[in-house]
Amino acid sequence: MTPTTILAMPGKAKVKPVSTYTYRETMKIVEKFMENTGIRELCTSYCKGRCCMSGDCVKPCIYSKRRRLACSSFICYDLYHLLFDQLETNIYLDVHDRIEDELGEAGQDCHDVFFKPYPLKVREAFKIPKRILDTLNRINAGGIASKSYYLKKIISDCLGASKRSNNA
Repeated sequence: MTPTTILAMPGKAKVKPVSTYTYRETMKIVEKFMENTGIRELCTSYCKGRCCMSGDCVKPCIYSKRRRLACSSFICYDLYHLLFDQLETNIYLDVHDRIEDELGEAGQDCHDVFFKPYPLKVREAFKIPKRILDTLNRINAGGIASKSYYLKKIISDCLGASKRSNNA
């Protein structure tokens, strides 16, 4: 299903296709956002996919370079509340929820957006309006990266202190 916008003109209605991103384009944008903010490194190196381990995931993305889009765009509650302000939280939640909705529209079972690989037909049918995904640009990636850096530093310092006290 291709999203459309209906433009009302005096005496006429004109349907204008909405500009969209494909699955691959969306994945690239989401991954770039996660890398630029430092969130990807926090999730893989420090958290180590704790959120993935709590579900019925067949093969957690933490062990694979081929993440599923819903997983790639997922940020756990604790982390986005720590890193984002209220506006950024709202933007993130809107984008992530829309990604899940669009995966469902493309044919993916809503219970499996995180837990099972997507068939090719779902990836090919996936479309998300550019105006939705582009709101990620309103999140201050540099500010989030700075917070991520200091969070990683605190975690490393705490782990280092814990190891030193255990060896004493």
